[in-house]
Amino acid sequence: MPSPTSAQLALAAGALTVAGFVIGINAAGVDTWITWPAAALVGTGLALRGVAGLILSGVWRRDSPFARLDRRAISPLCIALALGSLAALPG
Repeated sequence: MPSPTSAQLALAAGALTVAGFVIGINAAGVDTWITWPAAALVGTGLALRGVAGLILSGVWRRDSPFARLDRRAISPLCIALALGSLAALPG
């Protein structure tokens, strides 16, 4: 698994910033027609990224620094963020 490029890292940072904003608005109780679906989409996307990262890093078991970091930190963090964002959804 090759290391991500600077553009990919910038895109991921931007996406996480927007996701944090969406979850924050939803958790603050601002209720618009887009907040709940957007927060659900963020949680689902993070869960998929976390599970896919664990599967892909585990299947190929590449020994690159990125693959090790993905297995040990990035994928578990994505799963934890997904659980938190899905828990912030209104019941």
